Amino acid sequence: MRSRSHLKPQGDIYHYDVMIAVEGRKPENEPPHKDLCIKVLTVLIANLKQEFPDHCVVNDGRRNLYSSTKLPFDNRIFKCTLENDARSKVFDVYVKEADPCNVRMEQVWDFFSGQLNYTPYEAIQALDIALRFSATTRFTAVGRNFFSNTNSVSLGEGSELWFGYHQALRPTQSKLTLNIDMAATAFIEAASAIDFMCAACNMRDVPRELSPIQHRAIAKAFKSVKIQVTHRQTKRSFKINGITKNSAAETMFKGADGAECSIADYFAKTYSPLKYPGLPCIHVGAKNGTNYLPLEVCRVYEGQKLPKKVSDNQVASMIRYTCTKPEERRRKILEQVNTAHFETDNCLAGFGATINQSMLAVEARILPDPELLYANNAIERPRDGAWNLRGKGFYQGSELRSFAILNLCDGRSEGEIGQFFRALVNQLGQLNMKGPQGAPPIISRQGRGGSIEELFGIAIDEATRAFGIPPQVVFSVNPTTCSTTYGDVKRASDITFGIPSQCMLLKHIGKKSPQYIANILLKVNMKLGGKNSICSESLPKVSEVPTIIFGCDVSHPGPGDKSRPSIASCVATMDRYACYHAATVRKQGHRVDIIEDLEGMVHDLLRRFYQETQLKPLRVLVYRDGVSEGQFQHVLAHEIAAIRRACAKLEEGYNPQITFVVVQKRHHTRIFPTQQADADRSGNSKAGTVVDTGCCHPTEYDFYLMSHSGIQGCSRPAHYHVLLDEIQFTPDELQNLTYRLCYTFARCTRAVSVVPAVYYSQLVGDRARLFLQESSDGGSTIDGSFVESTGRMMDVHRNLSRVMYYV
Repeated sequence: MRSRSHLKPQGDIYHYDVMIAVEGRKPENEPPHKDLCIKVLTVLIANLKQEFPDHCVVNDGRRNLYSSTKLPFDNRIFKCTLENDARSKVFDVYVKEADPCNVRMEQVWDFFSGQLNYTPYEAIQALDIALRFSATTRFTAVGRNFFSNTNSVSLGEGSELWFGYHQALRPTQSKLTLNIDMAATAFIEAASAIDFMCAACNMRDVPRELSPIQHRAIAKAFKSVKIQVTHRQTKRSFKINGITKNSAAETMFKGADGAECSIADYFAKTYSPLKYPGLPCIHVGAKNGTNYLPLEVCRVYEGQKLPKKVSDNQVASMIRYTCTKPEERRRKILEQVNTAHFETDNCLAGFGATINQSMLAVEARILPDPELLYANNAIERPRDGAWNLRGKGFYQGSELRSFAILNLCDGRSEGEIGQFFRALVNQLGQLNMKGPQGAPPIISRQGRGGSIEELFGIAIDEATRAFGIPPQVVFSVNPTTCSTTYGDVKRASDITFGIPSQCMLLKHIGKKSPQYIANILLKVNMKLGGKNSICSESLPKVSEVPTIIFGCDVSHPGPGDKSRPSIASCVATMDRYACYHAATVRKQGHRVDIIEDLEGMVHDLLRRFYQETQLKPLRVLVYRDGVSEGQFQHVLAHEIAAIRRACAKLEEGYNPQITFVVVQKRHHTRIFPTQQADADRSGNSKAGTVVDTGCCHPTEYDFYLMSHSGIQGCSRPAHYHVLLDEIQFTPDELQNLTYRLCYTFARCTRAVSVVPAVYYSQLVGDRARLFLQESSDGGSTIDGSFVESTGRMMDVHRNLSRVMYYV
């Protein structure tokens, strides 16, 4: 949702740098922790308002301060006192004019009138901070989102869902617009540490002592959590370093008199006897210190965003609470705008801005759905972004000559599994595939023991004996969605043996549903080198000359992880239909957004393209995921140069045309249809809706595309931002190409929300994270302390270099 922001420049805005230090000390280059910055700067703003009541001053909660009029000093130190219990702490806050100090607001007018050839980000940032300042004093800020615990709901496992809103000021063709959207995220539920432990680790009762498994679970649950103590009066919070290996009764420290004493004895003498002396202690303060606190005297600090990835059960609960229909979401956004009180915000008035609180109306058009080609030149015309496989065979079906089945459930399910696979083999012909003669071997885990890797090896041997050749794919029937079992299967198939695997759940087996079987075979056919369907019409620009389409992504480790590597993944089309994608993957520096070895990855995929087609691509189209707007120029400069070097390494003078498009899915722009006729059955805009005016960038080349049809909730369009276009697509050509490609995704008979090359690169990155040694839980504990281990990433088997093993 976008609202127009009206700006009435009243001269310049003045920018100041802020540095914070404990009284008497010199400030460091990096600002203190965010929470401390906010507290100190709140005191600073109050002091400034008291001393200079005619000035309107705002800050970003870190190190930037803006004033609507120039402050009567160039450089000054302010004393800011934080009251904490009986003690107070004084900070020296250095306020100094930035270089330059003057931020010319006329630049914004010049930009929109076409007199400025660059975006005045500093002027827009100053206004954005002014717009956000009032909310930062009333809500808990997480990035650009604001939350409160009003109407919060429990997610279980010690977490709760807080609701709020997203707010960002953005330049568009309609001048400055304010982007407002609903937001929700998981926070830790305020509770005693004992109650939090039981909830997070699914304990019915408080144990008197912990088993090794319970100890690891508790250490993981308390990772990066902040606590307060209840045995003495203090508002101070502590960040947990770890959990002691021993219990409070066994954990010793030296007292003031030099004598050793257990934590339990100390509390019994000083405060009161512990109720749970057999439980471990929380280690806080200096990591090499001995500041230990029994669990029962600690309370989880209120207002903490959950510092780890939410569990599957919590995700399901979050979807249930946040899934709202488009019209309901639109209404809630308008209500949020009304309650934000922009019209009475003194900061906005001071900076010469006002907000038009109506939603921005933009023009949209609907692209035509592509026709899909199946076996025997059968044409399928999708409707509302979806279709089915009834009566159709794959465009290029493969032959399944040998396969095996891993039964990871109990032995009673073997007969049921055998019936399912007989139905699967019988359905192969309907889909233009061929099956083997004879029954496949079923290798049951029950009674055999051993690892999944050993079972996989047995399955290969049994299939080779049964069919005379090694299996082309190994099916794995799993009792539940266990991530550990899934990872073991994929490591065995993708790393050790180089034979694709296909995992399935037992609950789907008994039904023998033709639709479920068809969905399984969509993946299997691609893993065997087939093609499910292709666009019957030519692909704009791509069909004219040999063209390779890249999808690139960088995935980072989960929240709270301090050292594990990021994963760079890259896929590329290997045929004229843009259906078959080869993949390559690298690990790189922790949370590095640039693809560090893009040159090597592109070089590898260009060589494979030539091996597959005997042609050199004359055009290179890159869809790059995972890049924020602030990184555009950095990514463009680094990664375009890497692609050019990769081309030059293949052949001197080889210089194909390059078009580089950033794909963004994590944004807060929503498109609501104004008439029912323009909506699909879910109330969302129809598949194929494209918007390239009104809410797009005023000078750059971008568009929003709703390529998928909504199922539930309010759908989000993909945002495509073109950073370089040497191929010289017209907007219509690039939009139609992108939309048609979204119908070629291999795993379903629906158009997907982002171009498949990007989707596949995400799947490759997710799979590669399973290949990082010791990466199952994002960290380990040694004696209860949190220790990160980057590990080594195992290589995908060379036999899978030409196989879409990741679908």
